[in-house]
Amino acid sequence: MRKKKDEKPIVLSNQELMPSVLGVISDKGKSFWPIIFFFLFLIGFIFALPMVSDYLSGKQPIVLNPGSSEPSQEPDHPVEPTPEIQYYEYQEGLTIPVGGMSFSNFAIDRRVFSFQIFNQSEVKNYLVQHRMYLELYDQNQTLLQRIKLPNENISVGDNLYYEFDLTVATKDIYYLVVSEKNPSDYPSVNIQKDENDTYLLTCAKDTRNLHYSFDKDLHLSRIEDIDNFSTARADYSDLLFEYRQQSGRYNAIDGLASNVAETSTGFTVTTIIDLNQVDMNNTSIRNTLDDEVYYGKGTEGKVVYFELSAMGYQCS
Repeated sequence: MRKKKDEKPIVLSNQELMPSVLGVISDKGKSFWPIIFFFLFLIGFIFALPMVSDYLSGKQPIVLNPGSSEPSQEPDHPVEPTPEIQYYEYQEGLTIPVGGMSFSNFAIDRRVFSFQIFNQSEVKNYLVQHRMYLELYDQNQTLLQRIKLPNENISVGDNLYYEFDLTVATKDIYYLVVSEKNPSDYPSVNIQKDENDTYLLTCAKDTRNLHYSFDKDLHLSRIEDIDNFSTARADYSDLLFEYRQQSGRYNAIDGLASNVAETSTGFTVTTIIDLNQVDMNNTSIRNTLDDEVYYGKGTEGKVVYFELSAMGYQCS
Protein backbone atom coordinates (compact mmCIF):
# COMPACT_ATOMS: atom_id res chain seq x y z
CA MET A 1 0.00 0.00 0.00
CA ARG A 2 1.55 3.32 -1.21
CA LYS A 3 1.94 6.08 1.29
CA LYS A 4 0.41 9.37 0.46
CA LYS A 5 2.64 12.42 0.46
CA ASP A 6 1.79 15.13 2.83
CA GLU A 7 0.22 17.83 0.63
CA LYS A 8 0.49 21.39 1.78
CA PRO A 9 -2.30 23.68 0.87
CA ILE A 10 -1.57 26.47 -1.71
CA VAL A 11 -1.86 29.81 -0.10
CA LEU A 12 -2.59 32.83 -2.38
CA SER A 13 -1.06 36.12 -1.32
CA ASN A 14 -2.05 39.61 -2.33
CA GLN A 15 1.54 40.94 -1.86
CA GLU A 16 3.02 42.73 -4.96
CA LEU A 17 5.69 40.73 -6.83
CA MET A 18 9.27 42.16 -6.70
CA PRO A 19 11.86 41.56 -9.46
CA SER A 20 14.94 39.58 -8.60
CA VAL A 21 18.29 41.31 -9.19
CA LEU A 22 20.93 39.00 -10.68
CA GLY A 23 23.61 41.65 -11.37
CA VAL A 24 24.19 45.35 -12.16
CA ILE A 25 25.75 46.64 -15.44
CA SER A 26 27.22 50.09 -14.98
CA ASP A 27 27.35 52.48 -18.10
CA LYS A 28 28.83 55.38 -16.22
CA GLY A 29 31.13 57.45 -18.51
CA LYS A 30 30.19 55.58 -21.73
CA SER A 31 28.93 57.32 -24.97
CA PHE A 32 27.90 56.53 -28.56
CA TRP A 33 30.04 59.40 -30.05
CA PRO A 34 33.15 57.27 -30.76
CA ILE A 35 31.03 54.92 -32.83
CA ILE A 36 29.45 57.84 -34.71
CA PHE A 37 32.86 59.39 -35.45
CA PHE A 38 34.20 56.07 -36.64
CA PHE A 39 31.37 55.66 -39.15
CA LEU A 40 31.76 59.27 -40.39
CA PHE A 41 35.48 58.73 -40.89
CA LEU A 42 34.82 55.49 -42.74
CA ILE A 43 32.29 57.13 -45.07
CA GLY A 44 34.67 60.05 -45.82
CA PHE A 45 37.55 57.69 -46.50
CA ILE A 46 35.42 55.69 -48.96
CA PHE A 47 34.47 58.86 -50.90
CA ALA A 48 38.07 60.18 -50.92
CA LEU A 49 39.66 56.87 -51.88
CA PRO A 50 39.59 57.45 -55.72
CA MET A 51 41.26 60.90 -55.35
CA VAL A 52 43.90 59.55 -52.99
CA SER A 53 44.56 56.71 -55.42
CA ASP A 54 45.11 59.21 -58.30
CA TYR A 55 47.59 61.24 -56.27
CA LEU A 56 49.50 58.15 -55.19
CA SER A 57 49.63 56.82 -58.76
CA GLY A 58 50.87 60.16 -60.12
CA LYS A 59 47.80 60.88 -62.25
CA GLN A 60 47.02 64.00 -60.21
CA PRO A 61 49.99 66.17 -59.14
CA ILE A 62 49.74 67.96 -55.81
CA VAL A 63 50.20 71.68 -56.39
CA LEU A 64 50.81 73.92 -53.40
CA ASN A 65 49.90 77.58 -53.42
CA PRO A 66 52.81 79.94 -52.62
CA GLY A 67 53.00 80.41 -48.85
CA SER A 68 50.45 77.68 -48.19
CA SER A 69 50.74 74.06 -47.17
CA GLU A 70 47.32 73.19 -48.56
CA PRO A 71 47.09 71.43 -51.95
CA SER A 72 45.24 73.22 -54.75
CA GLN A 73 43.96 72.15 -58.12
CA GLU A 74 46.24 72.30 -61.14
CA PRO A 75 45.55 75.40 -63.34
CA ASP A 76 43.37 74.92 -66.41
CA HIS A 77 46.20 76.18 -68.69
CA PRO A 78 49.58 75.15 -67.28
CA VAL A 79 52.39 77.61 -67.91
CA GLU A 80 54.88 76.39 -70.50
CA PRO A 81 58.35 75.99 -69.03
CA THR A 82 61.00 78.40 -70.25
CA PRO A 83 63.15 76.58 -72.82
CA GLU A 84 66.66 75.90 -71.62
CA ILE A 85 69.31 77.88 -73.48
CA GLN A 86 71.56 75.64 -75.54
CA TYR A 87 75.09 77.07 -75.65
CA TYR A 88 77.42 75.90 -78.42
CA GLU A 89 81.12 76.45 -78.06
CA TYR A 90 82.39 78.49 -80.99
CA GLN A 91 84.86 76.30 -82.85
CA GLU A 92 85.77 75.09 -86.31
CA GLY A 93 83.23 72.71 -87.84
CA LEU A 94 80.39 73.78 -85.52
CA THR A 95 76.86 73.04 -86.76
CA ILE A 96 73.72 74.18 -84.89
CA PRO A 97 70.42 72.43 -85.80
CA VAL A 98 67.22 74.44 -85.27
CA GLY A 99 63.74 73.74 -86.64
CA GLY A 100 64.82 71.82 -89.71
CA MET A 101 67.57 74.37 -90.39
CA SER A 102 71.28 73.91 -89.85
CA PHE A 103 73.59 76.83 -89.06
CA SER A 104 77.23 76.25 -90.00
CA ASN A 105 80.40 77.63 -91.61
CA PHE A 106 80.80 80.26 -88.90
CA ALA A 107 83.72 82.55 -89.66
CA ILE A 108 85.18 85.90 -88.64
CA ASP A 109 87.04 88.07 -91.12
CA ARG A 110 88.34 91.21 -89.46
CA ARG A 111 85.16 92.74 -88.02
CA VAL A 112 82.66 90.74 -90.10
CA PHE A 113 80.93 87.63 -88.76
CA SER A 114 79.50 85.29 -91.43
CA PHE A 115 77.67 81.95 -91.47
CA GLN A 116 75.46 79.73 -93.61
CA ILE A 117 71.84 78.62 -93.08
CA PHE A 118 70.86 75.39 -94.81
CA ASN A 119 67.21 74.34 -95.13
CA GLN A 120 66.84 70.59 -94.80
CA SER A 121 63.10 70.60 -94.03
CA GLU A 122 59.96 70.89 -96.16
CA VAL A 123 59.20 74.39 -94.83
CA LYS A 124 60.75 77.26 -96.77
CA ASN A 125 59.36 80.18 -94.72
CA TYR A 126 60.63 79.15 -91.28
CA LEU A 127 62.60 82.39 -90.84
CA VAL A 128 59.55 84.40 -91.90
CA GLN A 129 57.20 82.68 -89.47
CA HIS A 130 59.60 82.76 -86.50
CA ARG A 131 61.59 85.57 -84.90
CA MET A 132 65.02 83.97 -84.87
CA TYR A 133 68.19 85.39 -83.29
CA LEU A 134 71.87 84.54 -83.22
CA GLU A 135 73.50 85.50 -79.92
CA LEU A 136 77.18 85.76 -79.04
CA TYR A 137 78.34 85.06 -75.46
CA ASP A 138 81.64 85.18 -73.63
CA GLN A 139 83.10 82.34 -71.55
CA ASN A 140 80.95 83.36 -68.55
CA GLN A 141 77.81 83.13 -70.72
CA THR A 142 77.39 86.91 -70.66
CA LEU A 143 75.60 88.25 -73.74
CA LEU A 144 77.91 90.23 -76.03
CA GLN A 145 75.82 90.84 -79.15
CA ARG A 146 72.41 89.80 -80.49
CA ILE A 147 71.57 89.65 -84.20
CA LYS A 148 68.08 89.25 -85.64
CA LEU A 149 68.08 86.82 -88.54
CA PRO A 150 66.52 88.01 -91.83
CA ASN A 151 62.88 87.35 -92.69
CA GLU A 152 63.67 85.42 -95.86
CA ASN A 153 62.35 82.28 -97.49
CA ILE A 154 64.84 79.48 -98.08
CA SER A 155 63.79 76.77 -100.51
CA VAL A 156 64.24 73.14 -99.54
CA GLY A 157 67.87 72.14 -100.03
CA ASP A 158 69.05 75.73 -100.47
CA ASN A 159 71.52 77.84 -98.47
CA LEU A 160 71.38 81.42 -97.26
CA TYR A 161 74.67 83.16 -96.52
CA TYR A 162 74.47 85.93 -93.96
CA GLU A 163 76.98 88.32 -92.43
CA PHE A 164 76.97 91.24 -90.02
CA ASP A 165 79.40 93.68 -88.45
CA LEU A 166 80.76 92.82 -85.04
CA THR A 167 80.49 95.35 -82.23
CA VAL A 168 82.52 93.28 -79.77
CA ALA A 169 86.09 92.01 -79.59
CA THR A 170 86.48 88.76 -81.51
CA LYS A 171 88.63 87.24 -78.74
CA ASP A 172 85.69 87.46 -76.31
CA ILE A 173 83.34 85.30 -78.39
CA TYR A 174 83.13 81.85 -76.78
CA TYR A 175 79.54 80.57 -77.13
CA LEU A 176 76.88 80.83 -79.86
CA VAL A 177 73.13 80.49 -79.33
CA VAL A 178 70.39 80.31 -81.97
CA SER A 179 66.95 80.85 -80.48
CA GLU A 180 63.42 82.04 -81.16
CA LYS A 181 61.99 84.97 -79.22
CA ASN A 182 58.47 86.34 -78.93
CA PRO A 183 57.38 89.94 -78.24
CA SER A 184 56.35 88.81 -74.75
CA ASP A 185 60.06 88.12 -74.12
CA TYR A 186 61.10 91.66 -75.07
CA PRO A 187 61.82 94.09 -72.22
CA SER A 188 59.77 97.29 -71.94
CA VAL A 189 61.21 100.53 -73.25
CA ASN A 190 60.72 104.16 -72.26
CA ILE A 191 59.93 106.36 -75.28
CA GLN A 192 60.05 110.11 -74.70
CA LYS A 193 57.86 112.83 -76.19
CA ASP A 194 59.38 115.25 -78.68
CA GLU A 195 58.73 119.00 -78.91
CA ASN A 196 55.45 118.29 -80.74
CA ASP A 197 54.18 116.07 -77.90
CA THR A 198 54.67 113.01 -80.11
CA TYR A 199 56.19 109.83 -78.78
CA LEU A 200 59.10 109.36 -81.17
CA LEU A 201 61.69 106.60 -81.53
CA THR A 202 64.61 107.27 -83.89
CA CYS A 203 66.82 104.44 -85.15
CA ALA A 204 69.93 105.13 -87.22
CA LYS A 205 72.34 102.91 -89.13
CA ASP A 206 74.95 104.09 -91.63
CA THR A 207 73.18 106.68 -93.83
CA ARG A 208 69.62 105.60 -92.94
CA ASN A 209 67.38 107.20 -90.31
CA LEU A 210 64.04 105.76 -89.30
CA HIS A 211 61.53 107.77 -87.24
CA TYR A 212 58.70 105.85 -85.58
CA SER A 213 55.76 107.81 -84.13
CA PHE A 214 53.57 106.27 -81.42
CA ASP A 215 50.28 107.18 -79.78
CA LYS A 216 49.88 107.71 -76.02
CA ASP A 217 49.66 103.92 -75.53
CA LEU A 218 53.00 103.52 -77.35
CA HIS A 219 51.40 101.87 -80.35
CA LEU A 220 52.92 102.62 -83.75
CA SER A 221 51.00 105.04 -86.00
CA ARG A 222 53.52 106.53 -88.48
CA ILE A 223 56.92 105.75 -90.05
CA GLU A 224 59.31 108.19 -91.73
CA ASP A 225 62.28 106.66 -93.55
CA ILE A 226 65.15 108.86 -94.79
CA ASP A 227 68.15 107.39 -96.61
CA ASN A 228 71.07 109.16 -98.30
CA PHE A 229 73.26 107.91 -101.15
CA SER A 230 76.54 109.47 -102.25
CA THR A 231 77.70 110.08 -105.82
CA ALA A 232 80.95 108.41 -104.76
CA ARG A 233 79.27 105.01 -104.93
CA ALA A 234 80.22 102.91 -107.94
CA ASP A 235 76.58 101.81 -108.37
CA TYR A 236 75.18 105.33 -107.93
CA SER A 237 73.35 105.50 -111.29
CA ASP A 238 71.79 102.07 -110.84
CA LEU A 239 70.62 102.94 -107.34
CA LEU A 240 69.11 106.25 -108.47
CA PHE A 241 67.12 104.49 -111.20
CA GLU A 242 66.04 101.71 -108.84
CA TYR A 243 64.79 104.07 -106.13
CA ARG A 244 62.90 106.22 -108.61
CA GLN A 245 61.09 103.11 -109.79
CA GLN A 246 60.38 102.13 -106.20
CA SER A 247 59.08 105.61 -105.39
CA GLY A 248 56.54 105.32 -108.19
CA ARG A 249 55.24 102.00 -106.82
CA TYR A 250 55.01 103.40 -103.30
CA ASN A 251 53.07 106.51 -104.34
CA ALA A 252 50.39 104.30 -105.88
CA ILE A 253 49.37 103.22 -102.37
CA ASP A 254 46.99 105.47 -100.40
CA GLY A 255 48.60 106.79 -97.23
CA LEU A 256 52.14 106.29 -98.51
CA ALA A 257 54.33 109.10 -99.89
CA SER A 258 57.80 108.61 -101.37
CA ASN A 259 60.21 111.13 -102.87
CA VAL A 260 63.67 110.96 -104.46
CA ALA A 261 65.58 114.25 -104.35
CA GLU A 262 68.97 114.73 -106.01
CA THR A 263 71.58 116.99 -104.45
CA SER A 264 75.08 118.08 -105.39
CA THR A 265 76.55 115.16 -103.45
CA GLY A 266 74.01 112.43 -104.20
CA PHE A 267 70.32 111.78 -103.64
CA THR A 268 67.96 111.39 -100.68
CA VAL A 269 65.00 109.01 -100.50
CA THR A 270 62.20 109.99 -98.12
CA THR A 271 59.30 107.62 -97.47
CA ILE A 272 56.39 108.41 -95.13
CA ILE A 273 53.89 105.72 -94.16
CA ASP A 274 50.61 106.73 -92.48
CA LEU A 275 49.59 103.50 -90.77
CA ASN A 276 46.07 104.81 -90.21
CA GLN A 277 45.62 104.34 -93.97
CA VAL A 278 48.20 101.72 -94.94
CA ASP A 279 47.22 98.18 -93.98
CA MET A 280 50.43 96.24 -93.48
CA ASN A 281 48.44 93.00 -93.20
CA ASN A 282 47.47 93.36 -96.85
CA THR A 283 49.61 90.86 -98.75
CA SER A 284 49.94 93.06 -101.83
CA ILE A 285 51.07 96.07 -99.79
CA ARG A 286 53.45 93.96 -97.72
CA ASN A 287 55.02 92.50 -100.86
CA THR A 288 55.37 95.97 -102.42
CA LEU A 289 57.10 97.48 -99.40
CA ASP A 290 59.10 94.32 -98.65
CA ASP A 291 61.18 95.76 -95.83
CA GLU A 292 61.31 94.22 -92.35
CA VAL A 293 61.81 97.62 -90.69
CA TYR A 294 58.27 98.58 -91.74
CA TYR A 295 55.82 97.49 -89.04
CA GLY A 296 52.04 97.53 -88.95
CA LYS A 297 49.74 99.85 -87.05
CA GLY A 298 49.60 99.24 -83.32
CA THR A 299 53.01 97.57 -83.06
CA GLU A 300 54.39 98.10 -79.55
CA GLY A 301 57.36 100.39 -79.06
CA LYS A 302 59.35 97.65 -77.33
CA VAL A 303 59.07 95.43 -80.42
CA VAL A 304 60.49 98.11 -82.72
CA TYR A 305 63.27 99.00 -80.28
CA PHE A 306 64.33 95.41 -79.55
CA GLU A 307 64.28 94.18 -83.14
CA LEU A 308 65.89 97.26 -84.72
CA SER A 309 68.63 97.13 -82.10
CA ALA A 310 69.25 93.50 -83.07
CA MET A 311 69.53 94.61 -86.72
CA GLY A 312 72.43 96.90 -85.87
CA TYR A 313 70.50 100.18 -85.49
CA GLN A 314 71.18 102.66 -82.71
CA CYS A 315 67.78 103.58 -81.29
CA SER A 316 66.89 106.41 -78.95
